[in-house]
Amino acid sequence: QGRIAAQDNAHVSANHPRRNTGYSELLRMPVVKPDSSYIYAREIGPILWRPGDIAVDDLGHIWVTTEKHGPVFVMDSSGTMLDFSPLKTGENGFFESVWLDGIVGFARGTFNTMLVACNSEPPMIFRFDIETGESLPGIELSFRVGGITTDADGHIYALEKNTSRWYVLSQTGIELTGSPFGGRSSSGDIAVLSNGAAVFVSDSSENIIQTWHGAVEGSYSQYWNVDNLQENGIGAGNIFVDHQDRVFVSSSRFSHIAIYNRAGRPLGHIIDDKNLIAPLAMCKSNNGKYLYHIEVIGNGPTRVRQWLKKP
Repeated sequence: QGRIAAQDNAHVSANHPRRNTGYSELLRMPVVKPDSSYIYAREIGPILWRPGDIAVDDLGHIWVTTEKHGPVFVMDSSGTMLDFSPLKTGENGFFESVWLDGIVGFARGTFNTMLVACNSEPPMIFRFDIETGESLPGIELSFRVGGITTDADGHIYALEKNTSRWYVLSQTGIELTGSPFGGRSSSGDIAVLSNGAAVFVSDSSENIIQTWHGAVEGSYSQYWNVDNLQENGIGAGNIFVDHQDRVFVSSSRFSHIAIYNRAGRPLGHIIDDKNLIAPLAMCKSNNGKYLYHIEVIGNGPTRVRQWLKKP
């Protein structure tokens, strides 16, 4: 089922004394009930300037970027900073300390690590111990990275910056046979189901969320493009997949977080007129009790917003 929504085009009518005399565009959106399982609780943690991504590690710590040039803040579920936070440098493959620069995002690594993708010189995937914050030897990339995610086996799915081309890497950063996939469209983020059976890529050129089906076997990877997860991906932010393989897509334009099951069927959407204005990225706690999100705020300050699951 679907509905058609008409929206005034700001680009055409912004300078007109009567805004609504601009033309409208027709949008096809699924009709689903709002998801009322989470309610807004509070803001937590320190003031953040231009955050770009947020993630939760295997111990429940919250990782969030602050500007593209760092640092990375790490806090517990109450917003209290950990002793090793903030993180300002990582380690390259030669055990040399490198500044976290051009930070793109996070992904869970194997053996209690968190991966931090950066467009430093050269582009790197830095690795950190989630218990101590110790920097571990990172992975050098041959391309500028636009997004990063991992499956349950630790395979790394890395999106090339400014394209919809994406690569499948081993836990140690070796590109698998069959990789890369995708094309030259502009893109925003990438996510994968826990077993690697489906990959989702936000395509900002076509304003869609691509879906790819396939698998990884040993050193081989094979994926093919299927029906899009979302036909109207205008304003889509980061994509998040939880432990139950539900897919969450943040939409700064439509002020909601859309929820899909692993097969791409719409389940609902999270809305809140006061506390969910322009969501950029989100994640959930390991037990599902908390949901965290950050907003698109331009050059201004913000904080992590915490939501509580209803009993």
